Amino acid sequence: MSSVCLVRPAGAASTRPVTAQGGVAIKEYLIPTDNSAPYGITVGPDGNLWFTEANVDKIGKMTPKGTFREYPVATSYVGLNDITVGPDGNLWFIEEHVHRIGRMTLTGVVTEFAIPTDAIYLGSITAGPDGNLWFTEHSEKKIGRITPQGRVTEFFLPDPDPNTSLSSITKGPDNALWFTITAQYADKIGRITTSGAITEYVLPSSLSGPQSIVTGPDRNLWFTEVSGKIGRITRHGVITEYPVPLLGNILPTPLFITAGPDGNLWFSEYSDMIGRITPGGSITEFQLSSEHGAGESRQVLSRASGSRSGTQIASARLNPCIVSDEGGLAGEGIDWSLHEKAFQGC
Repeated sequence: MSSVCLVRPAGAASTRPVTAQGGVAIKEYLIPTDNSAPYGITVGPDGNLWFTEANVDKIGKMTPKGTFREYPVATSYVGLNDITVGPDGNLWFIEEHVHRIGRMTLTGVVTEFAIPTDAIYLGSITAGPDGNLWFTEHSEKKIGRITPQGRVTEFFLPDPDPNTSLSSITKGPDNALWFTITAQYADKIGRITTSGAITEYVLPSSLSGPQSIVTGPDRNLWFTEVSGKIGRITRHGVITEYPVPLLGNILPTPLFITAGPDGNLWFSEYSDMIGRITPGGSITEFQLSSEHGAGESRQVLSRASGSRSGTQIASARLNPCIVSDEGGLAGEGIDWSLHEKAFQGC
């Protein structure tokens, strides 16, 4: 069973029933297709939520009232992954297993674009400041750029370590793209200009495993480390790491992160937790529970800003955040003033 979780800011009225959980109100919505494995999520230009369904080769749409519609993609077994809104107003998404970038109109018309490098695994995709889409090639040590017309250019990392892989990418406050690098000898945060110049910053902790990255409300870049930390890097490359608290015997594994409309950042964890970190580094965690049993928390995103992250969201008049988790449901109704779960931008 799969679901999408919607988080609503404080003061937003809701006619839907909710479940209170330590001051957090949650409403869950079942996705029509069983075992669909929702992964990426974003807010579309039409004000609806759009998400990928990895197991069933569909793009899903959820209206603010909780009505679903699903659109099949043209190819089977594509491995749908991340999704974002392009500068052309269409939905752009990753087809990981078939090495393609997909584009879908709001009416469900799908076009697929092959990547020149064969046998690659694609990671994350985001809209760049130059009117193009930028994406990571997880296994090929490259950053890709695709125009709205489908023309692809690839940029190699300089002197990559063995076993280097790229995960998340986001537009930075400096009109460059920032991305996460996991490598055998040194994990890094990367920066690439729209002309292709790449700079890398080595993380101070070994085996940190940087994953999701987003621009924060303080105009720094914030990222998750699966080793149990939240990292911050300034535009000048100064890095600070904040350990996520250990709750009992549960090892914190932060995955996706987004900037919330309350001026903080919110992140998802494998342990059915949602975390909040202030720009000053103070961390609070909240348990994500579901009567149907939550699975891994995926992306998150904040409607207020229209960016995405974690199991993600975009922008809409209700300013909610969305968390998509495998094996769970969709919930809505987290009150920002009570510190719930929300994510933006990943």
